[in-house]
Amino acid sequence: MLDSHVTAFLIGLAGAGHCLGMCGGISSLVALGTNAKLLYLALYNVGRILSYAVVAGLLAWLINIGQESIYIDVMTPLRTLSGVILILTGLYLLNITHLIIHVEKSGKWLWSLLAPLAKKMLPINSPSKSFIAGLIWGWLPCGLVYSTVLWSLGAATHGALSSATLLVAFGIGTLPAMLLTGVAAKEFKSLWQRYRVNYAFGMLLIIYGCWSIPLIQNQISPLFH
Repeated sequence: MLDSHVTAFLIGLAGAGHCLGMCGGISSLVALGTNAKLLYLALYNVGRILSYAVVAGLLAWLINIGQESIYIDVMTPLRTLSGVILILTGLYLLNITHLIIHVEKSGKWLWSLLAPLAKKMLPINSPSKSFIAGLIWGWLPCGLVYSTVLWSLGAATHGALSSATLLVAFGIGTLPAMLLTGVAAKEFKSLWQRYRVNYAFGMLLIIYGCWSIPLIQNQISPLFH
C-alpha cells in the first residue's frame, strides 16, 4: 500500500479545488503588484507549509509529552481515526458529504487572534512580508488542513517529527494549486474540473482509509497470505 508521506502528498494534491476556493484570493494578493510573482509566492508557501508542520509536530509532541508509552497506547485509536478521516476526505472530494470541513470551526477562535496581525502584512510588498504572511495565514481555519493534521497523528510512526514531515509532504502536494493560483488560476481550475481529477483521488483515499483502520486491516490481511 501507499507510504504515508505519499498519501499526505496525494491528499494535498487532491485538495486543489478546495485550496483554490479557500486560499486562492490570498495567493493572488501575494502576487499582485510585483514583478517577482514566483519568488513572493514561493516564500509565502514556504511559510505556510512550515506553519502546518509546526501544528502537527506540536500536537504529536503534546500527546507524547512526559511519557514515552502514551503514543503507543493511543496508536490504535489514532490509526482508526486517521482512517476515518481519509474516508471522509475522500467522500468530500466525491462531493458526497462536506462533514470533514466542519472541523474548521474549531480553529476560528485562534484565527480571531491572528487576523489583526495578518492584516498588518498587507500590502505584501517585500520578500520578508511574503514569508511572514505565509506563517500567519497557515493558521487560517481550513478543514482539509485540520483533518490532515489529525490523520498524521495516527499515520506517523515516530511521534512529533514524523507528524511534522507528513504535513510538509501534504503542503508540497498543495503547491501546484497555490502557485498556479497566482498566475493561471482560471486555466488550472478548468482543467481540474474537466477531467474530474478529484473523483479519482477521492476513491483512492477511501480505499486507503479503509485499509488504514486496524480492525479492517486485520480482517483483510490474511487474504493476502
